[in-house]
Amino acid sequence: MSGAGKTVCVTGASGYIASWLVKLLLAKGYTVKASVRDPNDRKKTEHLLALDGAKERLHLFKANLLEEGSFDSLVDGCEGVFHTASPVTYTVIDPQAELIDPALKGTLNVLGSCAKATSVKRVVVTSSVAAVAYNGKPRTPDVVVDETWFSDPEFCKDIKKWYALSKTLAEDAAWKFAKEKGMDMITINPSVVIGPLLQTTLNLSAEIILNLTNGAQTFPNATYGWVNVNDVANAHIQAFEIPSANGRYVLVSRVAHYSQIVKTLHELYPTLNLPEKCSDDKPYVPTYQVSQEKARALGINFIPLEVNRDVMAVKERLKKPSVAEKSDAEFIDEESNGIEKKLVAKSLCDDKTNGVKKASNATEDVREDLQACGVERKPKWSCKLRKADNDGDCVFKENVELRNRGRKARENHGNT
Repeated sequence: MSGAGKTVCVTGASGYIASWLVKLLLAKGYTVKASVRDPNDRKKTEHLLALDGAKERLHLFKANLLEEGSFDSLVDGCEGVFHTASPVTYTVIDPQAELIDPALKGTLNVLGSCAKATSVKRVVVTSSVAAVAYNGKPRTPDVVVDETWFSDPEFCKDIKKWYALSKTLAEDAAWKFAKEKGMDMITINPSVVIGPLLQTTLNLSAEIILNLTNGAQTFPNATYGWVNVNDVANAHIQAFEIPSANGRYVLVSRVAHYSQIVKTLHELYPTLNLPEKCSDDKPYVPTYQVSQEKARALGINFIPLEVNRDVMAVKERLKKPSVAEKSDAEFIDEESNGIEKKLVAKSLCDDKTNGVKKASNATEDVREDLQACGVERKPKWSCKLRKADNDGDCVFKENVELRNRGRKARENHGNT
């Protein structure tokens, strides 16, 4: 185990990429000091504490991205720091407060703490292809995007790509800071990240796939790069461990239009209810190429898009009867290796989608029991995807059993 005896730090450890990063670091023998918003929030940390090696070598700390010095004690004594913490959302009311400040100020605060710690040898920052590709240049099939591309902040503002703007400003500031301080820093710039979930909440990139299976009538006319979360986490570690690693690393397994994603889903799962037409009548947004040369120098052999079965279908549990057929949504808790995993047997849509019945119509005791089984209520009562079981199967029980299990969950674990 190459990490034996070494201590590293991971910020934003409860996130999608970071959770996988922590998992792989522990598997390699590293001791991991990880920052989370609240170490006592079991919903956000139980999946981390359940990882192999966590009991012996994972230490959770509370830290605030916007508080200068908040990461000082966290990075002290660490040889490597992986800064992954940054908000990921495309729907914002206040871009400055919701995206830009946490990304920009948070990155500089973490780097500031790293600059004070004499133990830190290298910092790996999770950036994004969003900080690479939004510069106004045409992206067509003969165009090759690589690490020399940088997104233009003004262009991002003009087209209101606030997430891209936040990642662009944060990465630019990071490079300037690293140069000024003589810091050994590397950025990892992944595209849309897909793959199995470790965390117990549905992240944005998985939701992109999930939305296609939830009765959507159309698919977006959009083209993105796609990459598996395991490749992304592994690239972070390789970037830290390989002495010659340097600069930026763009991670894209394949560039594909949404139509191709739908086609792949249909081939893997013919019974899924998938959209058959595009959201507009315009020509499809063209694909483009992304250089994999630098990424392959890290030893990354990208997982093909077509073999991401559990990713693309968001676990086969989505092949389930409609809510109308089952009366109310049904959820159960399963035990696997002694760790309680929350299974979502049905993701409820609003009543405009295929006439699916709203869960808000459920009786009060059923709603309480759903919450006890780990389901959070939203305005449209769309349920969050929970940790998958090993084989992806769904289990359905009658509401009476759901209520019994819900009450038992409350008695044993308290409401989640």
